[in-house]
Amino acid sequence: MVSLTFKIFSIFYGNKTEKRKCTEINITKEYEDNKTLREVLKELYYEYEPHNGKYNDDWEERCDIFNINELLWGQFFKMDFAANMSYTFSDYKDMTIGDLNKQFTISNIVIPVFLNKDKGANVGKSEGINFFFHPREDNHNRPHIHCEYSGKTIFVDLTTLKVTHGSFKKSKIDYAIQKIKENQEELIDYWNRFVKNGETIKFKMKF
Repeated sequence: MVSLTFKIFSIFYGNKTEKRKCTEINITKEYEDNKTLREVLKELYYEYEPHNGKYNDDWEERCDIFNINELLWGQFFKMDFAANMSYTFSDYKDMTIGDLNKQFTISNIVIPVFLNKDKGANVGKSEGINFFFHPREDNHNRPHIHCEYSGKTIFVDLTTLKVTHGSFKKSKIDYAIQKIKENQEELIDYWNRFVKNGETIKFKMKF
């Protein structure tokens, strides 16, 4: 058996009576060595997803471990090197918990899991880069946007246009920052309304 600890960010999309919100909980559970990461994530999604099974058919598209290369390989290498490894989230899903623990000692890591991370938060995709927001995360003290490319994610401060977390291919980072700059005023307004105030609105970046 392997004991795993998760920090689960579960996003509620909102409805006519309740605003969009993100809840955060920490849990620790025991798993058999032969259970795959995919099976573990499916169990977590079905147990902690806040919409009573409405989106269970495509749970795998709505469940993610944030910056998994940095999480696993950052124990052994510098973060910049770990972040630029070619592995993606999908490469780990069919590994057993026992094998993951032998290779990465995941029982010693707090694993961040996002449920329903994309719904309503995507604001554009260009050159293989997804631009999106997470509503009501506890680290939303400054306006920022998430950019995902090839399974890796960066945070870009919308005020300074600086990368504050994560890494991927430099040419792609430069492109992402340029597009954010071109949409900067609208993105800050969207952040204030969607992330900070929980409004249900739509916005798409211009590319």
